Amino acid sequence: MSTREKIYGLIDHINPSDFEIICRILERFVLTTELPNQETIDAMIESDIIARDPNVKGYTNISDLMEALEEE
Repeated sequence: MSTREKIYGLIDHINPSDFEIICRILERFVLTTELPNQETIDAMIESDIIARDPNVKGYTNISDLMEALEEE
């Protein structure tokens, strides 16, 4: 179960009189969350594209990675 699913499940058990307080707490998290700058967003998108590209060499353990780096 994901964290999001856990939160949604908890919502069903919150006393309706507490919803306003919970909403204010969640809004503070949203307002204080730092958003990445455009350079970071671009890097995240690029890394996602590379990670999904079946033609890009990947490694499942550090030994294979180190061996490949030594060969360069």
